[in-house]
Amino acid sequence: MAAGAIARKNEAMIRKRLSSVGLSTVANAMGVAESTVCRMKDADDKDGRSHIQRWAAALEAMGLKVTPIEYRCFDPKEIEAIFTLAKIRMSRVESAKELV
Repeated sequence: MAAGAIARKNEAMIRKRLSSVGLSTVANAMGVAESTVCRMKDADDKDGRSHIQRWAAALEAMGLKVTPIEYRCFDPKEIEAIFTLAKIRMSRVESAKELV
């Protein structure tokens, strides 16, 4: 089964972060030996795919993608503006009928 574009991006992101945080950090978080995480990176002899590639494909199949925790899907300033406008509008509302 060929990996789709999202699966390839998921795999790349996982491998990049694994490289930056280190095998031991990930192994400790998973409660496994560092060698186990190392083997997860490597391709299996069976079909030439690694565990990371399989999980990346599974995430794609579920409609999920991997993004760094620091990424935001919204502009915090925009959200603050929305809350400010909502507070102003709601402070003027005296009954539920006005919301219709």
